[in-house]
Amino acid sequence: MKKILIADDHGIVRLGASVIIKETLHKADIFQAETFDEVLEKITAEEFDLLLLDINMPGGNNIRVVEEILQIRPNMKILIFSSYDESLYALRYIEAGAVGYLNKTTAMAELANAILAIQDRGKYMSSNVQDLYIQKLTQSKSELTKLNPLA
Repeated sequence: MKKILIADDHGIVRLGASVIIKETLHKADIFQAETFDEVLEKITAEEFDLLLLDINMPGGNNIRVVEEILQIRPNMKILIFSSYDESLYALRYIEAGAVGYLNKTTAMAELANAILAIQDRGKYMSSNVQDLYIQKLTQSKSELTKLNPLA
């Protein structure tokens, strides 16, 4: 990954994420956006390999922002970087098109792991999100079985 856009309305978060990214991907060019309008402006003007996106910032604080971004740049990878509880929000954002969800309260090393996972495999899921995903799949399967015992 060469070009990364960090979108967060808190300068200290952008700075901290920049440091971790630079330590992880030495040759990455890092850009920053403070508002959702600024994100749209930047991604319309140029391509980025990864967007590290806070989901609660001026101009964009709902799930539609992911779809809106992917309409402009369908191949851009979006890693949600939020303080919101991943057990409530992660699967929704991943289903909307994000390649991962990372809670800001996790260790900074986990940001590096997430970026490397996305670079290598195209996706990132914390162990908590993996558990949620498996739970959802098994729940869906058991519901299908109840509806159609032959399935």
